[in-house]
Amino acid sequence: MTTALARLRGFFVIARNSAFTYKGKPVHVQQVGRDLGVRYVLEGSVRRAGGRVRIGVELADASTGREVWSERYERALVDVFALQDEITTSVVVAVEPKIYAAERDRIQQKQPDHLDAWDCVMRALPHTWQLTRGGNETALNLLSDSLRLDPVYARALGLHAWLSLWNVHQGWNVGGLAVVLPAATERARAAVSIDGDDAWARLALGFAQMFRREHDEAVEELYTALDLNPNFMLAHACLGLTLAYGGKGLEAVAQVERAMRLSPRDPFIAMFGGVRSFAHFMAEDYAAGVEWGRRAVRQSPELPGNWRALALSAAMMGYVEEAKNALATTVRLQPGYSVAWVGSASPLVHASDRSRYCELLRPLGLPEK
Repeated sequence: MTTALARLRGFFVIARNSAFTYKGKPVHVQQVGRDLGVRYVLEGSVRRAGGRVRIGVELADASTGREVWSERYERALVDVFALQDEITTSVVVAVEPKIYAAERDRIQQKQPDHLDAWDCVMRALPHTWQLTRGGNETALNLLSDSLRLDPVYARALGLHAWLSLWNVHQGWNVGGLAVVLPAATERARAAVSIDGDDAWARLALGFAQMFRREHDEAVEELYTALDLNPNFMLAHACLGLTLAYGGKGLEAVAQVERAMRLSPRDPFIAMFGGVRSFAHFMAEDYAAGVEWGRRAVRQSPELPGNWRALALSAAMMGYVEEAKNALATTVRLQPGYSVAWVGSASPLVHASDRSRYCELLRPLGLPEK
């Protein structure tokens, strides 16, 4: 866990040799925090009974002693190394957003004129997790504030680029892809140039390349993001989306399945179901596409991408009324959704896939422009 947490850019993680000096000692987390100069303490216990193991984990605020997050895992003790990897991944993907949320709460006590670039990013992150038009607008404003304070802050550049493009994908940006993509690409490239080891910077550049239909380059950048942080579940989902747009449906499904299995309560889980539905559509598993599309729209009915995915698989399954309803809802939520949008703004790489997409939905009411 120490090794995995240390790979998260922006986290100061104490080496295990220092942390383990407290092993088995009844020391309060506030004392640990003072001794080691850390703001948060992750502690846990392992108990074994026969062929099973119970692992308890707790994240605490070292300044107050308040519990931030806790979880208990019970598993069969079959393959120790596989178990270690599974628990490590589960803990790391849960701890990162909890720390960010706790930092947001701490920073809320600061006066706005005393915020630094890091503070603005920490305030922005929980708004990005909402995946709503209003939440994204607030997050982008905070990220712009961060960049005014520090124009070469790679994390802020990457987040701003990724979120701007996500807005385009949902039809929430004024001006559309033609206006947003050049600036977002420039910010993403700047982020990678400034800090090539930041997984968010690599994610942003890969996402920009996806919209530019530079498929191979996008996939390579997203794999680089995962090399830098293997537990970056949003990168797994975005890689799945990119693979789907490139016509690699089965590979796409595998990526999104991994993200949902390892992080079922991920802050970005609202987008995973829609991505999975579209991946199943591209893999020609339309029944699964409908199933996951229905789940996605129940969970996040304001995301146009979820309705787009449901409409496609429902149409292929012959569920005409359901497909028409999903299409009409998409057009309401994303007024620019049309045959022209698919041709110019959809990241679908192959012209044949774009043509099939339009021919499938045009009879059901997809507008021409």
